[in-house]
Amino acid sequence: ATKDKGIEKEIVETFNRYHPEDRVISLSLLEVLSKTLKEFKTVDSFKMALAKKTLGELYASVGKGEEAIDSLKEAIDDYDKALEIKPDYARAYNNRAIAKQTLGKLYTSVGKGEEAIKSFNSAYLDLKELLHIYKESQGFWGMLEIYPRLIDLGVKAKNRDYQELAEYIEDFLGLFEALAPEGRKRGIIHFFVKEKTLDNLDLSVIKAYIKAPISRKRLDEFIEMYEIVKELMEKEV
Repeated sequence: ATKDKGIEKEIVETFNRYHPEDRVISLSLLEVLSKTLKEFKTVDSFKMALAKKTLGELYASVGKGEEAIDSLKEAIDDYDKALEIKPDYARAYNNRAIAKQTLGKLYTSVGKGEEAIKSFNSAYLDLKELLHIYKESQGFWGMLEIYPRLIDLGVKAKNRDYQELAEYIEDFLGLFEALAPEGRKRGIIHFFVKEKTLDNLDLSVIKAYIKAPISRKRLDEFIEMYEIVKELMEKEV
């Protein structure tokens, strides 16, 4: 923890101002904030960064390799406690999924493949819960934000429930076509290309589960857009 209690208090007050729903998170947050502060020369620059980061990202920024893995496990424990207090706490489900996905990527980077798949699968289950909450509270717009991450995690988790994954893809494509403006469509496709989601997905199996002709047509159109964006991104590198 920081030595200056005044700065310590200011840090916590700043976090609460930008992340008011995360106040139920346990005290290990203070240690994370204190370590993160050391990355910045001034409290003001730290506060500006804090305004742009989720709690999961703060935990992930504490270190690399095993140190970051330990920190993310602490973050997940914090979100577990938050969800014990408030089982329908959407922000906690979202941030816990981010923490678990980041943990999965870290496990992958250190050669712990089985642990990575478990983390991705656990994050996938969190996003399924979040999708259910959003259906009740935020409607189609909120769901459109969740579907790409949910599909990507289903692939990373090596989810073998292709029927469930196909249903999510079919629902997503309907919302994507109906709601997403052109600029947002490119952003969503950019996410899929960056994560190599379609590259790692057996599309022939997914297509076999999609029966509606309009959905199959939408999937073909989406794949075509994906390949165009992918080619453009590769040229930019």
